Amino acid sequence: MIPSKCIFFQQLLWIICLVAGIAPLQAQRNYAVSAIPLACLPAADAVVRFADTRYTFEGPGKAVFSKTIAVTVLNESGKNRATLIQPENKFIKIKTMQGRLYSASGLLVRTSSKSDIQEQSLSDRQEFLDVKLKGLVMEYPSYPFTIEYTIEYSMEAFFLAPSFTIQHLAESVESTTFTLAFPKDYRFKWKMSRGSFEPEKTSKGDIQVWTWKAALLPAVPNEVFTPFFDDSYIEIEIAPEQVLLDKSSGNFSNWLEVGRFFYNLNKDRDQLSPQMQKQVADLTASLTTPEDKIKALYRFLQEQTRYVSIQVGVGGWQTFDAQFVEEKKYGDCKALTNFMKAMLKSAGITAHQALVYAGDEGAPELSEDMPLPRFNHVILYIPAVNYWLECTSRDFPANYLGTFTADRQVLLLTDKGGELKRTPKLSDAQNTRTSTFEIAVDETGNALIQRSAIFTGALHEYYRTAATQPDLEKKFMENLDFTVLKVHQLAVKAAPVQDRADLSYRVDASKYASKAGKRLFVPLTKASPFGFSLPADTSRVHELRIPEEFALVDTFIISIPQGYVVENMPGNKTIQSAFGEYRLELEKNDQQVKVMRHITKKEIREAATAYVELRKQILDISKLDGSQMVLVKKE
Repeated sequence: MIPSKCIFFQQLLWIICLVAGIAPLQAQRNYAVSAIPLACLPAADAVVRFADTRYTFEGPGKAVFSKTIAVTVLNESGKNRATLIQPENKFIKIKTMQGRLYSASGLLVRTSSKSDIQEQSLSDRQEFLDVKLKGLVMEYPSYPFTIEYTIEYSMEAFFLAPSFTIQHLAESVESTTFTLAFPKDYRFKWKMSRGSFEPEKTSKGDIQVWTWKAALLPAVPNEVFTPFFDDSYIEIEIAPEQVLLDKSSGNFSNWLEVGRFFYNLNKDRDQLSPQMQKQVADLTASLTTPEDKIKALYRFLQEQTRYVSIQVGVGGWQTFDAQFVEEKKYGDCKALTNFMKAMLKSAGITAHQALVYAGDEGAPELSEDMPLPRFNHVILYIPAVNYWLECTSRDFPANYLGTFTADRQVLLLTDKGGELKRTPKLSDAQNTRTSTFEIAVDETGNALIQRSAIFTGALHEYYRTAATQPDLEKKFMENLDFTVLKVHQLAVKAAPVQDRADLSYRVDASKYASKAGKRLFVPLTKASPFGFSLPADTSRVHELRIPEEFALVDTFIISIPQGYVVENMPGNKTIQSAFGEYRLELEKNDQQVKVMRHITKKEIREAATAYVELRKQILDISKLDGSQMVLVKKE
């Protein structure tokens, strides 16, 4: 897999599970659960009882953040709100980090001590990292309970201000306040998602003070497949226009200037040694097309270097030069991408670094008029051939990004400045599976199952990783939908230059069919069931978004035991729905029944009102997929 730890230092500001802060202590508040307004309880896993956030800009690259927040955790689903995690390094210094735990009746159970604060490095190679995560977790043996956290930290050399989430999904809010203080000549942009809370504006001398307030916000349910990133429902985002990073200042008034800043920060670090330039020439001497040269150099990168997270000082943003990677044979995402860019440059091919928010859970959308660089990773773009390279992967083929960075906005860094672009989407034509099952059922209901399958696109990634795992058989057994008595053969192979993996196995399966007297009930697709469902919900609130697309073609050749005949089997059927198409076709030949199943799923973006009907359509598909044929023993 691509290392998910490859992050810029600024992205640490976005991994706070629960940002909490400090404020002057007030008279003891009533944190009894019985005091929560009844309107705040429906659909809530947690309730923000009180929150006071203060963010003070003291100038470019200098700020102080403080917050006090009390959250009542109502159930297991809300317990992540009882966690405080904050990064600290050269540029962020934590001054205060405390917690208080209250019972359901509002009684103080205990106050945190220094021993409750745990520190953890973000890298497996701690010698290359000066960043620490400080975490404070206070738990209670039963629900509900209340946690009050306070934190204060100073920031220097930054360009991302922490966003302020007024409300998360499945969370109600009794009272919350966000105060922003800044010099009158300090320029920034702000926007609020799904809210219309205008700030109260006052001034104190040369300091402007804006305050947003919200109270008695009922919980909005956390439903499956919502369009919200990181469960943030109402959020205020702040984008400073003038930034300072160590000794580098920048203008972040638009994406062109944001890209120019990062380009200049990493400019002229793509110089190779004469020896490396000769090696590049030798590697590409016999190759005539840009594509072939790219593939050869990309394979060299994968074979000769490895990923190591390096985030020391300004290193979270600025790459080590190409000769560092050339000499050390390792680097982080920026360094490896820069080294690949340097090799391509030596071969006469222009490439651009691209900043991206990577992760399997998707990415926040970027706004054209709100240049907020929420990025945590770097990839490479080659415009001449429209190629994308994931330079931290040691086994992905060239021009394949995978689910880690597919279909999301990136910022290209060019000598002319920044340019927003979108990475390719993995469509159903790319995410495919073609399988053939040969299933020999015996008269006891056990079966010998032999399968050969080809996976491509997103569907191949699991098997590409599994191909190198020592516990392959264990992982394989965990993912089957039938009980295996014995594994006779198992093989997984990933293609080196294609996004493809091949799987084959031959196993004995226990009780694959059900026996009742002289009849056998044989499921048609049990060897690989449809396996998709949506939970019951008759009051859906949010739009339904299921972005994944795929196409599956499976053939099940079921051999009938000697002495048995088909008494009954389903007919052919097709179901068309918003989910896509499901088609089941059957053929009977002598002592075999061939079952052909085609499933095509497109991206789903449906209004909440369509949820019940879509769920019914999916249930209909599942019911059809669970069909079985009846065999009877001849007299």
